[in-house]
Amino acid sequence: LDAHARRIPVLADVSGKALLAAARARADILKPNASELLEATGASTIAAGIAILRDLGATKIVVSQGADGLYGTDEHNSYHVPPIRDIAGNPTGAGDAATAGLVSALVGGATFFRSLQHAAALGATAVLSPVAGEVDTATYFRLLKSYPTDGATA
Repeated sequence: LDAHARRIPVLADVSGKALLAAARARADILKPNASELLEATGASTIAAGIAILRDLGATKIVVSQGADGLYGTDEHNSYHVPPIRDIAGNPTGAGDAATAGLVSALVGGATFFRSLQHAAALGATAVLSPVAGEVDTATYFRLLKSYPTDGATA
């Protein structure tokens, strides 16, 4: 069934041809990492890759950049959420944790920008765990507090 017809938001965390198809289908949020974005679009920069996805119909795009943080864009603004410094460990599952943080915050009513901060904090928390898929919620909330809550950085 058509999620849009039922007013069900769609977040697509996919790569390759599926990323392009999700943009054409107007998924509410696309969430590639930087490598996936560049590979799928053939672009040489993140900005160019985002422009291609927008031309295909995407409106909100979140690009995880690992140690360089997150870049997000919606219909009106672009945001950069810097990485939390001095985080080292196991990056396996960090992207999935970031997606979970993003979705959880959006469902909870957070702004898009604040949701990006949640994504970055939960992704960083996942890196600190030696086991993929595990996060310490106290660490997550501590890391989240390192971000300002008033306004965005373009």
